[in-house]
Amino acid sequence: MWSKNALTERLNLDWPILQAPMGELTTPALAAAVANAGGVGGLGMWGFSGEEAERRVAGFRQQSGGCLNVNAE
Repeated sequence: MWSKNALTERLNLDWPILQAPMGELTTPALAAAVANAGGVGGLGMWGFSGEEAERRVAGFRQQSGGCLNVNAE
């Protein structure tokens, strides 16, 4: 199947989809939806304090146990 490759196997993904971590434009709910659909969710953290970043990751974790990409720059 076209959707299975080394990346999807290693990360246990259904689809080779990586959501872009676009700063404040990406919400924990959107990242969780992507992860729950079988891809990698993404959260951008540029401009957020450490506490805000921690809350955003916790918000994702409340909604998904899937893969998450976090980008600080």
